[in-house]
Amino acid sequence: MKYALLQSLLPLVARYEAENPAAGGPSMEDFAVWLHTAIAEEQAQYHSPVQMPDDYETNHDEAHNNVYTQSTRFLYALHHYAKNYVKKALHDSPLQSGEEFGYLAMLLERGDLSKTELINLHINGKTSGMDIIRRLYVQGLIEEKPDAEDKRSKRVSLSQAGKGALFAAFEEMNNASFLLTVPLSSTEKLTFFHLLRKLDTFHQEMNARHRDNTLGEILAETVGKK
Repeated sequence: MKYALLQSLLPLVARYEAENPAAGGPSMEDFAVWLHTAIAEEQAQYHSPVQMPDDYETNHDEAHNNVYTQSTRFLYALHHYAKNYVKKALHDSPLQSGEEFGYLAMLLERGDLSKTELINLHINGKTSGMDIIRRLYVQGLIEEKPDAEDKRSKRVSLSQAGKGALFAAFEEMNNASFLLTVPLSSTEKLTFFHLLRKLDTFHQEMNARHRDNTLGEILAETVGKK
């Protein structure tokens, strides 16, 4: 029996493990998505009409900065498209935004939470997070109770009305999510999900560790930029 394919995979497995030192060990699903992405990147180098310079990965030349700038622009655009679809999905709902939907969905998943916990899970500022919680409370979609461990704090939970509003919105919210990725194939959607999850995991840690740091300080520590 020949093992040429297995031998060609071993260096890729080693590269994957080096790039993704997950505490729980490598995942076959994640490796499959990573492999698809790696192959696509290699093919793009040969077929892309844009010729990147040899020092593309190390210097801030025009092409390098353009990739960052355009990627950020696309992410902002996707964010606005998603908000527009969510607005349509919640047209007949007491929920006014995707964030309100997300707060209720988080309470359904986690049970009661302190207000601070709920806000931090959604990466909101304290003021905007409290405004969302206040709106949900006024509408009777969440309930409050004193925190048994911290008398100065209150915990919030999903009310029956909130559960009803959440369940009623699920189908249209799923339709909005589906619409956002319609042009992608099943494999591309899986790759897209994998990349978004990787970015989210990285930035969750960055946000927690560097909440009060300047952008320059964050860059200096994470990628060595001065």
